[in-house]
Amino acid sequence: MSNSELFRLLEPLPDAETALARARALLHSHGHPEHSDPWVKQVMVTTAEQLDHVVTALPRAHLIVGGDDPSVRAVLKADLDKQGIGYRVVEDGHRLLLEVDMRPELCRLWPFPHDVRLSLGLVPPFGHEDMEDEDDSTEAEVDAMVAVLGPLVLDVQWESSLRGFPDAKLCGVQLCLNAEWTTYAEPRLGAFNVYLSIGTRSANRAVMDQWLRNSGLPLGDPLPGW
Repeated sequence: MSNSELFRLLEPLPDAETALARARALLHSHGHPEHSDPWVKQVMVTTAEQLDHVVTALPRAHLIVGGDDPSVRAVLKADLDKQGIGYRVVEDGHRLLLEVDMRPELCRLWPFPHDVRLSLGLVPPFGHEDMEDEDDSTEAEVDAMVAVLGPLVLDVQWESSLRGFPDAKLCGVQLCLNAEWTTYAEPRLGAFNVYLSIGTRSANRAVMDQWLRNSGLPLGDPLPGW
């Protein structure tokens, strides 16, 4: 069960750049951006269209192989070799992590086996090799992510106290690019959305409703949040 509610900003946001700018403006007008760094959920390639984009937009990414079936790992390496795709073994333990050169030939291997995922979370601008899931990004990195976004899904959170709201827990701004929030950022190509998150753990409904009325923001109905 979530401990916050998200309210979609009911304004036209025609593209990713406009949505990012509006999310930052909302943080500045109603939050405290000086105390809030963006957190970006690890970006995964989940469609053929995304893979087509990534192999031309980025120099490399990481294939993650879960499960304990050694044949999956062996077949994947053999397929990469057959296509002439360079790779480097980063981990070979409970999971296999391969840093892979992005080449058009990789698209010939789509769809990947169910235990194989392609992650962008360990390569610039989406992250780096030592990055942990809970680590924040910089605003400059978010700008660079949006610049190469294409059909990729970007899920960005700025956790921040809200001006005049008594409880800072789980308050802030949520940005969904090529996605919309249901109970999480659900992929939807061409959808660009900004949400306000308000923590519900200790604030009563009357206080929240009054704050929302005073905000002057055009907001949608509450959704299960963070």
